[in-house]
Amino acid sequence: MLAGAGYDLTMGIERYVGVDLAWAEDRGAAAVNETGVAVIDRHGNVLDAGWTNRMDETLTWIEAVTAGTEALVFVDAPLVVDNPSGQRPCETQVGQRYGRWQVSANTTNQTSPRQAGVTLHRHLAASGWVYQDGFAGPPTGGRVFSECYPYTTLVGATELGYHRDGQRPRYKRKPKRLPVGQWRPMRALNCDQLVRRLASLEDADPPLRLRTHPRTAELLTPAPLSCAPR
Repeated sequence: MLAGAGYDLTMGIERYVGVDLAWAEDRGAAAVNETGVAVIDRHGNVLDAGWTNRMDETLTWIEAVTAGTEALVFVDAPLVVDNPSGQRPCETQVGQRYGRWQVSANTTNQTSPRQAGVTLHRHLAASGWVYQDGFAGPPTGGRVFSECYPYTTLVGATELGYHRDGQRPRYKRKPKRLPVGQWRPMRALNCDQLVRRLASLEDADPPLRLRTHPRTAELLTPAPLSCAPR
């Protein structure tokens, strides 16, 4: 999600990678959550999209889709956790700045059990990637990775229209006290609407062209009511 985020796809960056990281560390042979991955080029074309399992597979995928290029990786997971307790300042500010749209952030500190993002940070840095916290503005080149929080982009990118709706799109957690039978059709409808709004960015500046890859193009087919988000 780059639209509305202040990124110019004419910069030196050639690949833009999104990693929806499974926060839990790998646990040997035990099952772990999948990590969602996608990569676009500077023209908004989707080059690859799908899922990875375990940290090593995720790292291998990142290196494969960015090989020989300058790239920017956005990771939806805490990458720097240096506070012994409480919330990180960025998590507090998410609620302060986006609370009006019912957007908040999970609390993360050094006692939190799920810190795969910290591990990913360590591996990427060891491979020559440079972490940026965003204070210096968008990177203009190199191989850079940063933390992101997708909900803030969904409500912050005016092209998507959620800033006018008064709340974030609800397609993940079931609202409290809402029966499952009512939640399933609501979730499917909200998810389909989100995909349609993302598809409308095909002619935006910068663009996002979901139809350029079979897996993301498939998202444009209405979701069955029994389908649970991955």
